[in-house]
Amino acid sequence: MGNRNVLIRIGQCAKRAFLAAAVSAAQGGVVTDNNLSASSLEDFASNNSATSLAFTVRGPSLCALQGWFRSTATGYDIAPYYIAGVSAAALPTNAAQLSGSLSWGRTYGQVYPNALKTLRFSSPAGSDTMYFSLGLGRFDSWKSANYSWAATNVWLYSAAGDDTFAVGRTNYGPNLVPNASFEVTNVSFWSTGTAVPDTGKHGSYVWQVPSSAEDGNIGIPVVTGVRYLFSFWSASPSIGSGHQIEYGFSVPQNGWATGSGNTAIPRYLGGGAVPWTEYTGTFVPGEGQTTFYIGGMANGGILQFDSVFVGAQIVPPKGTCVSVR
Repeated sequence: MGNRNVLIRIGQCAKRAFLAAAVSAAQGGVVTDNNLSASSLEDFASNNSATSLAFTVRGPSLCALQGWFRSTATGYDIAPYYIAGVSAAALPTNAAQLSGSLSWGRTYGQVYPNALKTLRFSSPAGSDTMYFSLGLGRFDSWKSANYSWAATNVWLYSAAGDDTFAVGRTNYGPNLVPNASFEVTNVSFWSTGTAVPDTGKHGSYVWQVPSSAEDGNIGIPVVTGVRYLFSFWSASPSIGSGHQIEYGFSVPQNGWATGSGNTAIPRYLGGGAVPWTEYTGTFVPGEGQTTFYIGGMANGGILQFDSVFVGAQIVPPKGTCVSVR
C-alpha cells in the first residue's frame, strides 16, 4: 500500500470533569530516570530577627527546601515562633504569608541548636520567583525576640522536568513528580513514609508507607482545564489487616475513610500478596481542583509505591495541523 497523508486538526481540551479510571496492567511504562533537580542555595546569616533569600521555581510545581538551621544568639521566648517559611511576597512580614512554615518549641533564653529541617511547598500556577524567609519573632507581627539566625547547606529540590515514560507516553509530559522513583533518600515529598531498599519497578528504592493505618500521600499541583495522565505502581508483599490505595483531588484520609470524590482501591486480608501493579488514568481538574493526590494506607503488612508519574497533555496551539504518515 502507498503512503497516506492524514490531516488531524487539534481542537480544545475536553470539558472540565474528573475522568480518572484506574486500570491494572501486567506491563506498562515506568519512569526512565529519577526526575529530581537539586540546586544549592547560598548559606546565610541574619544579624536581626529575619532575613530573606530569593530563588526561582517554575509554577506550578512541588518543591522541597532543606537545610541546617540554628540560632547564633539567644533571646527570650514568650510564645512559639515561626522560624522558616516560603513566601511569594518579596518581604514577608507575617506568618499568614508563609507556606509550609516551621515552628520550634520554646526554651527561654537558650540557643536553638543546629537542626536539619525540611519545608515542602507548592509554587502557584504562573509563578517564577518564590522567596525563602528565615526568622524568629518577625513573623508573629507584634514582637521581636532578639535572636539571630543562620542557615547552612541549604538545597532546593524539585522535578527536573525531563522525565517521561519509557513506553507509549509521548503525548504527555514531562513528569511533574519529583524523586519519582525515590532514589534520593534524604528528601521526602510524601506526607509520611520512608524510602526502603527494593528494586521495585525502577532503581534501587521504593516508598513504603507506615503500617499504622496512617495514609501516606503526595500532592501534585495541577491547572484547571488541562488534561493529565497519571500512573503509579504499587505492591503489597504482605497484606497485614488490609491496605487501601487512594487518589483524587481531596487529601487522602487515614484508615478506610476516603477523601471526598476520591477513588479508593482496597486490598483486603485474605486476598494474598499483591505483586507490582500499575494504576493509570486521565483527569481534567475543574474549578478549585488545584492538587492531585496519590497515596495509601497500610493496616499492618507492607504497602509500597514506585515509578510515579503525573504529566500534562502536550497539545499544539488551536488550529495547528499535524501530518501523520
